[in-house]
Amino acid sequence: MMSTTETTPNEETKKTIGTIESHLYQTLTSDHGYFNSKDIADSLDLNTKRVASLLKYVDRRSERLSIEKWAYTTSTTWLVKKQSDTN
Repeated sequence: MMSTTETTPNEETKKTIGTIESHLYQTLTSDHGYFNSKDIADSLDLNTKRVASLLKYVDRRSERLSIEKWAYTTSTTWLVKKQSDTN
C-alpha cells in the first residue's frame, strides 16, 4: 500500500517502471540475481538515481519479481528474485 506522502506515477513513469521490470526479468539467469543501479541505468539509458527511486514501485507492482535493497558501495545493489508460480 502506498503512503499518503507518495504520489501516483504518471503514464511516462509507469512505462519506465515496466521497462525496468522487463529488463530485470529478462536479465535474470536464475531465480535470483544482484543488480547495481548504475548498471541498470546504463543498460536502459536512464539516470541512476531515477532507477533507484523507481525500483520500489517495480517491487510493489510486479507480480513476477520481488526486489530488496541489498548493499551500497559506489551505487546501490539490489537483490531481485523471481516470484514463485505458487503465489
